Amino acid sequence: MGVVKEPPYSLLERNKMKNLKKIYETEKVVYEIEYNGKKVVLSPHQLFNQPSFREAVLSQTNEMPFTVKPEEWSNKIQEMLDKGERYET
Repeated sequence: MGVVKEPPYSLLERNKMKNLKKIYETEKVVYEIEYNGKKVVLSPHQLFNQPSFREAVLSQTNEMPFTVKPEEWSNKIQEMLDKGERYET
């Protein structure tokens, strides 16, 4: 059996997530993210919880995101939150 080599890039790079926006509505907050060029709308729980995120992306884009390590997930989401835009409606 051969040795399986890790790809030279992270799974997060394969899950092309960018342009996170926090949208304040009257009584709830929703997030909008671009996943592989497609807009996905998420609740705070779906953004925080990777399995819920994967389910939301699947239902809205018909694509299944790869699972990443919890630390990678938390770091990526925090980085996107720090850089993200905020909109009030």
